[in-house]
Amino acid sequence: MNGFNYPLSGLRLYFYSAAIIIFGLVILSVFFTGIMKPFLKIFFKEEHIKIIDENKLQIFLISYFVFNTVLNFINNTGAFEIFYNNEIIYSKLISGNFPDINQIVRLIARKGAKFEK
Repeated sequence: MNGFNYPLSGLRLYFYSAAIIIFGLVILSVFFTGIMKPFLKIFFKEEHIKIIDENKLQIFLISYFVFNTVLNFINNTGAFEIFYNNEIIYSKLISGNFPDINQIVRLIARKGAKFEK
């Protein structure tokens, strides 16, 4: 048994990539405030940069959780597919719902699998 992420399509892929780039810039800005100061001055006032510099850990943790939530939302395609011998036997994207365990067993048994009790 194995699993993989369903490939992102079009606009989701662009949003995902943009969110990762923004998160990287936030991390760089937080941990390298001194080096990033000219860049930060474009977007923030001096007193905000000072707050960033004084509260690095808190800003990092908040950013980490917010960006992980956003990335998980973007990455969630709703796909749940079952393959047997590299052949798809069930797709949530097609049916619209999750199968129950008995349905999975029946689908695999139709393909010739033998089960032991």
